[in-house]
Amino acid sequence: MPKRIIDGERTWKSDKVRKIEPESYRPEYTWMIALANDVGTFECDPLLVWGQAYAINRPSITKEDVAKFLDSFEKAKLLYRWDVDGKTWGCWIGMDRPGLLPKPSERHSKGPRPETAELERFLGVKAAGEPREIATGLGLGFGTGLGIGESEEFRGVVDL
Repeated sequence: MPKRIIDGERTWKSDKVRKIEPESYRPEYTWMIALANDVGTFECDPLLVWGQAYAINRPSITKEDVAKFLDSFEKAKLLYRWDVDGKTWGCWIGMDRPGLLPKPSERHSKGPRPETAELERFLGVKAAGEPREIATGLGLGFGTGLGIGESEEFRGVVDL
């Protein structure tokens, strides 16, 4: 199981964590973070999650409880789930932020990763080719300017 560092301040002030309902499910989010492998994904079957994260130290939590926790995290847009070859996989949204995963050169997991377009659709990000809002702004310093842009790939679009 990978080691994970929990950013307490980020978690405590998170608007998304505040959306987890009921409130009693919120601590379970940090309890489950360590499920993610070195690319931020994990097999997201409630029985497997229960066996890894709860069976030994918290046996009063049931597989049904775990399923409810996962549903609540997905509803709050903290967890994305998708199916590959009959298995459900999950990834923690924002897990790709610096310091939460090993450096790319140290990542070795071969497990599936979510399709960028599907993840963006889940998060409500407009896909390539869709009309985008034009953002304008004023730059301070050596110049001013306007710009229209989009990223090449999804990288931490959503914060906790």
